Amino acid sequence: IQRAANQRTWISSEASEGMVYVAFLLSPNGQIASSRVVEDRSVSSSLLQDIAVKIVAAASPFPPLPPSLREAAKTIVVPLEFLRGS
Repeated sequence: IQRAANQRTWISSEASEGMVYVAFLLSPNGQIASSRVVEDRSVSSSLLQDIAVKIVAAASPFPPLPPSLREAAKTIVVPLEFLRGS
């Protein structure tokens, strides 16, 4: 996810800053089945929330789950921090 975030400029330097938590359902083959912002833990900026979801999507596909976990999809929650000037 960090690599996807660093591959391009996602926002202008004037954008707000804060933390956005993205929850996504990871299928056993490493594909994202669904994603959403954990709104009660995230900054209220809809711009940052939208960008956070796009960054996670850009990082897909992930490596497949190990055989011991392949029976079901797993929910993953990741924090993405946006800082001005970084």
